[in-house]
Amino acid sequence: MTDLQRADLEAGKRIKKFNDDNSVELATITDDSMGPVIVGVSDQVAAVELAESKQQADGGDVSGAKELAKKAMGKVIYKYAVRGQVKAEMIGNLLLASSLDHPLTYITEVDDVLSVTRAKELKQIMDTNKGPAGVLTNIVAADVTIMTNIIKGFTDLETLPTDVIKEKKSEGTDKIQPAIDLLNAFVAREGKLLHSYWSGGANDALVDEFDLKSHAVVLGKRHNIVEVTMVREEDGGPVIRGTFTCLKNNKVSDGGGTNVYKIEGIPQGVQPFKAEAPGRKTESLDVIVKKGTTVEVIVKMRLA
Repeated sequence: MTDLQRADLEAGKRIKKFNDDNSVELATITDDSMGPVIVGVSDQVAAVELAESKQQADGGDVSGAKELAKKAMGKVIYKYAVRGQVKAEMIGNLLLASSLDHPLTYITEVDDVLSVTRAKELKQIMDTNKGPAGVLTNIVAADVTIMTNIIKGFTDLETLPTDVIKEKKSEGTDKIQPAIDLLNAFVAREGKLLHSYWSGGANDALVDEFDLKSHAVVLGKRHNIVEVTMVREEDGGPVIRGTFTCLKNNKVSDGGGTNVYKIEGIPQGVQPFKAEAPGRKTESLDVIVKKGTTVEVIVKMRLA
């Protein structure tokens, strides 16, 4: 989870507590959108926390289990290979004896893929020559089954770290930002409703409290920035030579010859802006300005 994602989650948790602490006052807002918005904040906080817990999944324990399983596999294969080597030497089959003459480290001290390859090759040699039909009469079908099972046990473990990483990404990392985006959307909707119903009234202090608690705080950042990218509605192309204005403090950005318009030092909270460009309709928008962060917005400019 990034610093900004963490800050957004903490802001969402503050708003969830704000909603719990002020449930009686919030119930006086009869707008049928308020209930689903409050539930949405709570649900998305839970969704982000669940995704974060999935992201924290650790494959370390799997790695330790793999190492133990590799050693166990090596010991079993080595045990039967030594047995077969002795038998082959006793009957004068030096080529077969040589093919089975390997130390334990031949399997245990190499990478996983090579370890499995070598274990399977040795098992196959013993399987081909096992008794009673083969010359290795001290190795039987039941021994080959034991070797087969121990190799399978290791190869099953071998894929687990990749599976853990895939699950960590699909169930954790990939789901965090969408859940954060939904959380921020519900917080923004609640802010708009509170400003609409309570600003200038008896609950004006609660509006200020909401604005304060809804801001994501990222340590080490200093400026409240809104960065707008203007694009043409019809084809997504850049819109330059426009202006972007904060109606709260009348700060204006002309984009500096680009279609990215940035304004710094904006008061935190829900702030009104307008985007203008030659041949385009004026677009009005409200942006939740967060303390210490850059809020990025794409504005589609319609033909006038």
